[in-house]
Amino acid sequence: MVVLKALADQVTGAIVAAPTTSLPEDLGGERNWDYRYTWLRDSVLTLNALLAGGYTDEALAFSDAVFRATARQPEQAQIMYGIAGERRLEEYELDWLPGYEGSRPVRVGNAPAGQFQLDVYGEVVGVGWAVTTAVGQLSERLWRQLRDLLDYLESAWQEPDDGMWEARGPRRHYTQSKVMAWLAFDRAIALSKRPRQPSTRSAVSSATTASSRATRPMSPTTACRAARASSLPARSGWSKRSRSTAARPRRGSCSSGSSPCATTSACTPRSTTSPAVGRSATSFRHSPISP
Repeated sequence: MVVLKALADQVTGAIVAAPTTSLPEDLGGERNWDYRYTWLRDSVLTLNALLAGGYTDEALAFSDAVFRATARQPEQAQIMYGIAGERRLEEYELDWLPGYEGSRPVRVGNAPAGQFQLDVYGEVVGVGWAVTTAVGQLSERLWRQLRDLLDYLESAWQEPDDGMWEARGPRRHYTQSKVMAWLAFDRAIALSKRPRQPSTRSAVSSATTASSRATRPMSPTTACRAARASSLPARSGWSKRSRSTAARPRRGSCSSGSSPCATTSACTPRSTTSPAVGRSATSFRHSPISP
């Protein structure tokens, strides 16, 4: 708890991951990063630790810092910010410095600040839930901010992202990212007087469960099964014919040459692009309540 308080900025309430930069993961190695920023991924754990220790003022100051940093357009939310909410954290190297125990390079800034990571949206909504639990109410201003975030996440959760390990390569589908997207909808339902988002929450859960069973993308057969278990179309773009066209269960073929999937209706290809989740029927437009 002393360490958390020492890492907190007295003016803004933000808490940095570490007060140092470029301490190596391995002596003499190159994995030397600048951790003098606030990571949204750490926010819920940090907040809960402060609340459990009785540091309510510090917890609320930290949550205010999180909400200020993410108050802009949801699609522009970053995974980390400066202690005053700075967004431009360009990474560069100080090649004239030898580094700790000869571990070069010495870096300032952090390039993954510009990455797209789905898990941060679950963290922000989780902070809203923790704060509401602690103080017993959620302000209308903050509820509007969370609604806007959820409206964006509803159309973005099926997209690949950079993942919690901040890999500097192509985007992929990560189970942890989908689970945190599910958490965002789950906590929002708990905060809502009349929840209208269970279908999206169930869809995220079904897709995450199916995709986590294999390290490769879903096959057409797996996509068919995920579609039947969800109220949304399959991620790979497969849709079901009307059940009224099938008099009894039969085995249908998802596509030419693919493995058949047992269903009461055949799965037929519709599009190669993942359909967007509709907003009109599931948007959050309710009053905040105390959980």
